[in-house]
Amino acid sequence: MVFYQKHGIDQGLLSISTPGEIHEAARLNGFQKVQNIDRGIYGVFRACSLLKKWSKEETVYIYAHGHLASVYASFIRSFTGIDFILCHHQQPEFFSLLRKKMYFRASIHMALARFYLKRARRIQSFSPEVTKSLIRRGVKSKKIVEIPLGMNFGRYFELGRKPPRESPSKAINVVSISRLVWEKRVDLGIRSVARLLELGVPINYRIVGEGPEFSNLTKLVKELGVEDHVSLLGWRDNVNEILNDSDVLFHLSLTESYGQVLMEARLSGISIFSSACGVALEMAELKDPKVQVFHGSDPDIIAKEFIQFLDQIESQRNIIVPDPKDLYAGHEYEKVLLGVKDMFRVLFRADS
Repeated sequence: MVFYQKHGIDQGLLSISTPGEIHEAARLNGFQKVQNIDRGIYGVFRACSLLKKWSKEETVYIYAHGHLASVYASFIRSFTGIDFILCHHQQPEFFSLLRKKMYFRASIHMALARFYLKRARRIQSFSPEVTKSLIRRGVKSKKIVEIPLGMNFGRYFELGRKPPRESPSKAINVVSISRLVWEKRVDLGIRSVARLLELGVPINYRIVGEGPEFSNLTKLVKELGVEDHVSLLGWRDNVNEILNDSDVLFHLSLTESYGQVLMEARLSGISIFSSACGVALEMAELKDPKVQVFHGSDPDIIAKEFIQFLDQIESQRNIIVPDPKDLYAGHEYEKVLLGVKDMFRVLFRADS
């Protein structure tokens, strides 16, 4: 918010929440338009009242972050005519996947998503997966602005690890870092590692994260008899250290709007074996030698592709790979901020 203000774009904060630290921080930084609204119809009407008041003083756009905010923004636009830009945090295929589990609930959310996708003035796409999903849903390409999530490159770096697999008998250290929910498919990771162990691949698999699937995953580890090789570590705040102590990031998500851990891993210098989701699609398009994208959900096939990837890593040990800070320069936080600033500038000029 401070960055945009310095570049001539004032901002306010209107949150669907109770007051909290972010409101206080915004006020301490000199922002006057800092409000919160309740969920529900009353909240929508209060937001309409506030935004109409603000729009009398200056041109106003809503920058809607995520699914719920976009639902609110679409109704606010209907009542006030104030346009909104959708910042696409929502995993693009989440509701279509959820429909197989909760048909009625997911169908309602899919209808709401169609409503706000149609009414948004612009949609900020974090990754190729989001863009492709939007186009499949009939969103015109001119409405989509491809600006990634934005990463602080200084927080993730290589700590001088030794080359992976110094000998064929040395165990390879594999890690998955994600919220433990069904769409992240960490269970598939455990089954694939169990198959790798059956095939004689020495492997240690650590799973970092918390979530509702923790107990089910713990049971699965015991059922497969891989307790000596698979560890569920829970929440950790030393992600850079964990990545640097690993050889491969194993990412299995069905869908990602971005997949921040993929970029964190790449900046940390380790190899990535990922499902076809989020920013991994961009990494594959760039033919990044440190990244392999797999398809499908058969643990046996995934295990065999994983072995091929290990062989590829071995063969590339002495090859100089592109510096991720150069290869993914457009994902650096400051450059992303400039992209968002320019997106709003174009809209202000068009409506002036």
